[in-house]
Formats: sequence, structure tokens, C-alpha cells
Amino acid sequence: MRKTGRWRDMDKKYKWKLWTVLILSILIMIGLGYLHYLRKGTQPVAVTTPTPAATLAPSGCPTCPADVVITNEPSSTPESVQTPTPEITTPEPTQEPAAPAVDIDSDDSINKLVNISYPVDPGYVPKDLRVVNIPSSESEYLREEAANALEQMYKAACDNQVYLRIVDGYRSYSEQLSLYNYYERVHGKAYTEYVDDHPGASEHQLGLAVDLGWYNGNCQLNPCIATYPQYQWLLDNSYKYGWIARYPDKKSDVTHITYSPWHFRYVGSEEAAKIHDSGLTMEEYYNRPVKAN
Repeated sequence: MRKTGRWRDMDKKYKWKLWTVLILSILIMIGLGYLHYLRKGTQPVAVTTPTPAATLAPSGCPTCPADVVITNEPSSTPESVQTPTPEITTPEPTQEPAAPAVDIDSDDSINKLVNISYPVDPGYVPKDLRVVNIPSSESEYLREEAANALEQMYKAACDNQVYLRIVDGYRSYSEQLSLYNYYERVHGKAYTEYVDDHPGASEHQLGLAVDLGWYNGNCQLNPCIATYPQYQWLLDNSYKYGWIARYPDKKSDVTHITYSPWHFRYVGSEEAAKIHDSGLTMEEYYNRPVKAN
């Protein structure tokens, strides 16, 4: 059937309306989609917080982080270590030296005085050595009583944000001899005379001496260890656990050992308190000076 002009006009109107409805529908769909997108973007998203892995703590101190960094800076800029020179000043003890009330001569005594004038028998080996449960690069040994006391001090130190490690513990006579020969070969005789490595004259052979360091390795076996604020805690508290700073500053003419703030000696809590309070070295306190030559 042939369409008339009227039908053609209606067909045009119908097509225009159809296209209009179609375009509006598309625009409405786009608008609804965009609104849905906006609403979805503003909804809170539940985030699952991962459970952190357990922090590995040094043995014996669950509150002490394994990756601890000592943030406090030294109180002064550490200086390079030079060949030690013995002090020539006359020591001024704060009190009269006490007569020994303990055994300072027997190798097995925890109060044994050791220096180049009062050596240890070359064949002496403590019978009660055991591994100390404190962080160290390798297993370090001390006598049972000293090890127990050091572990207690270590826990107390951790509780006070003082993080320690053992650098060295027991050393046999043969180890001392090897170290002495090495230092003499590398640094010369003058240096070696004032280090704590004389074979037979080192407290390390007793199993009652320890070289301590910071857990992060800063200033290991270096006098700058004492420039850190944490070191004061050691000076103020080590004697409570039977340990004393054995080779203090400006006392090398008395001990014949250069200033070694990392070196601590176990003598038992009672004697440690007395020596600490006296301000004397063991040589001064027991009136046993190092003999000339």
C-alpha cells in the first residue's frame, strides 16, 4: 500500500520520537551508572590488617628486639684509638686499702687477683664452664656462677633499654698466647704490654671475665663504648650482679692494662659492692700492686 504525504509526515515524527527516547534512555543509563559508581566509591572498604610476625628476641630477654638500634648518640665524638701510654700519676685512693678477707690467690677462687705479677697457672681450666645464654657471634663460656649473674644482669639491662652482647668470654692459655703474639706482630711491643692478652695473666682464663658490647656492634672493643649514655647504666648497676669495670680510665699505671671500658670481671655481689664503693681497682683494694718489670 502506498503511503500518502500524511503518513510520511507521521512516520518522520515517529522516528524523531523514537530517536529521542533512545538517546534519553542511553543518557539516563549512563547517569545511573555514574551515580552507582560514586556511591560505591564512598562506601568504607574493610581492610584486613596483617598480623605481624613474631619479633625474634635475644635469648633470655623477651622484651629485647633482635633488630634493636641504639638511637642515642655518643656524648662526644669518638676519637681514633692510639697506642696506649701508661699513666704516670700517683693514684689517690678514696680510702685505705683493706686487707684481703677473701681468697685472692687460688686459681679457683672467684676473687683471684690476676695481673702480670700474679698470673694463672698455664694449665688451669675451670671445671664448671658453660655457655652463656646471651647474644654473641659464637658460643661464649663462663663459670657457672658468673654466667648466672651475667644472664640476670642482661635481663635487667634489657628492661632498661640497654641492649648488650658478649664479645668474648673464657679464653684458654693457648688462645691468650696466640692473641698476644698476633698483637705484638701487628701493633708492636709497646702496645701489647698494656692489653689484657698476656698469656697466663689474663682474667679471661679464669672464666670470670667478659668483654661486653652494644647489641648493634657499635664501638666494639673500643673506648668509645663508654661515650654512650647507656654505659652509665652498666657502671651504676653491674656491681649489683657481682660485676665490676676492671680496667677504669686513668688507672693503667696501677693495673698495667690500658683503659678497657668493655672489660668486666665477676667477683661476687658482696665484693663487687665493696670495690665499687671504694672507687679502687682490685690491685688497690687488696693492696697488691703490680711489681716493676
